[in-house]
Amino acid sequence: MIVVIPSIIISVFIYDLGAILEFCGIFSLVLSGITIPMVALAAERIIPEKSDYDFKYNYLVGVALIVSSGVILVASFISTSLNYS
Repeated sequence: MIVVIPSIIISVFIYDLGAILEFCGIFSLVLSGITIPMVALAAERIIPEKSDYDFKYNYLVGVALIVSSGVILVASFISTSLNYS
């Protein structure tokens, strides 16, 4: 549901279906790179017991994924918007 909102907003300004689908695709791919680490970090705080799949730098890797996905999201939006302007 949250992936549809940016495509609706972009469709107000850009009438090219390819550009709208490109923004929607970029947003959905990077959103998965942000939400999955956020949920993993939240679950780590909610469930204090360690499992066999936890490793030493869970928190650091989660934050690094969130930051890098955010940077990629912003760079992709800027690149795509410059391409269609």
